[in-house]
Amino acid sequence: MSNQLFIEISVTGKDVSESVRNFIRTTGQMPHRFVKFSLQEEYKVVDNSLGVSIALQIRETLAKMIGHYPISEIHIFSAVPQGLAVLIGHNLSALPPVQL
Repeated sequence: MSNQLFIEISVTGKDVSESVRNFIRTTGQMPHRFVKFSLQEEYKVVDNSLGVSIALQIRETLAKMIGHYPISEIHIFSAVPQGLAVLIGHNLSALPPVQL
């Protein structure tokens, strides 16, 4: 069994699920665990406070997953604004290797 964690993050309305399926189909890699983050439709604009909240929630969820499961690698599939991508990346220290 794989020790990979697949993270799907979509806050722009673009669904990245097809990209995840294509990755699995072309590489044959199956995740040990899968987590999906998305915004409710009422949050169309990601401002500073929402962006920080999203980044911290992702970090907290990853830390819990890594604490509970033997995760050795993280794959992130995302459709997010550039500023949010930076905030998320800033919070990904002290984790297993991350593939974007």
